Amino acid sequence: AYDRTFAGMFLQGRKLEIDEEEVRAFRASMVEGIPSSGGLSVPEPLAAKWLDDSLPSEIIRPRCVVWPMTSATRKVPGWDGADQSSGEYFGGFAMEFLAEEGTGNKQTGKLRLIELAAKKGAIFVDASAELIEDGLGFDAQLEMAMKKSLSLGMDYYLLQGVGGGQPLGVLNSPGVISISKEVGQNADSLNYYNISKIYARMYPEGRNRAIWIANSTLLPSLLTDMTVAVGTGGAVVNVFSENNGQYNLLGRPLLLTPNLPVLGDANDIIFVDLQQYAMGLRREVKLEKSNIPGWTQDLVSYRILVRFDGQGTWSDVLSPRNGDDLGWCVGLEERA
Repeated sequence: AYDRTFAGMFLQGRKLEIDEEEVRAFRASMVEGIPSSGGLSVPEPLAAKWLDDSLPSEIIRPRCVVWPMTSATRKVPGWDGADQSSGEYFGGFAMEFLAEEGTGNKQTGKLRLIELAAKKGAIFVDASAELIEDGLGFDAQLEMAMKKSLSLGMDYYLLQGVGGGQPLGVLNSPGVISISKEVGQNADSLNYYNISKIYARMYPEGRNRAIWIANSTLLPSLLTDMTVAVGTGGAVVNVFSENNGQYNLLGRPLLLTPNLPVLGDANDIIFVDLQQYAMGLRREVKLEKSNIPGWTQDLVSYRILVRFDGQGTWSDVLSPRNGDDLGWCVGLEERA
């Protein structure tokens, strides 16, 4: 018996005579990053904890409907009943009245399938061996930075993703409505009439669940321009409030994020019922480190991988029997 590794053969002065199967096995070990070749996978429970720890700083994932994915795809059923203009609901249900001994008509609703397909998000980091050895609390600092980056990245793509290789974000999903600015409205401004019209176009069942999401650059306008006078010489009612850093607008929570555009750009503020957004989460969160890629530079490589998808569950805006079209997410057009 003797050492059959490349290193072992070299140290023993043996000629490198190995078959192709051994070559393939060695190459596979380099690609897969198993511990024997320098790769070290962080335990799965720790990976799951990292994902859970990022929840408090996220907006979309804690509030949408999250479907666990046990494979690369998952199909989610939904009703296809956006057109209610004729008085039919859920794609074909309508109440009818019957005379005594009358016969009712059988009705059929309409279902649609929503398919979620896991997309891979990744963060790659290289660090020198000296930094890891000498840096004060480097591992803890790296953990914090990667958690925060994961949180902001997932939130951004669940809001703004364009589909294809990304999730289909809230703002690009069907059923989203954009409210026009007021006639003569100043550029880069926000007023009470904008907010009241956004609120009015949320579908009725969603108003008690919906939240406001806005960019922080809207705060000055929210603090100064969200008042309305009641009658001639009457009291001024402020529809925006703050309590211990918690914001409310028209009685619903307001959350601030850098993942929406700045004041004056389209959708700098939205009113959204996130229960109408589906996210698929493939719980194969991988946190790994390896010295293989940077062996010649004495670098250690870290990476985090997460697979997920998301899209709105509506097929279109809701057209009620009477009145304007309604949506599950309502935004505001550009005020340039």
